[in-house]
Amino acid sequence: MSTEIERQKVIEKCARFNAWCKEVGIICPKLDYPAFFEGGLVGAKFNSEVKHREAFLFVPFTAIISIDKCRKDPKLCDFYNENP
Repeated sequence: MSTEIERQKVIEKCARFNAWCKEVGIICPKLDYPAFFEGGLVGAKFNSEVKHREAFLFVPFTAIISIDKCRKDPKLCDFYNENP
């Protein structure tokens, strides 16, 4: 991130996405998002060890994201348009 303002914008976008995930039942107890990495990269990181064959992300079928669903969803369309 080149500025604190840009970092705050990313945090706000990710907060909207995290709120949507919670609303639709996506569970990811071992992941922290957003996570900031060297060179301004943004992603997710594990907050605890993941054992062999342990699930760490649970997504209900109804929450599977497609381009069409993003464009039609009133909460995701702005996020999608800002981040195609």
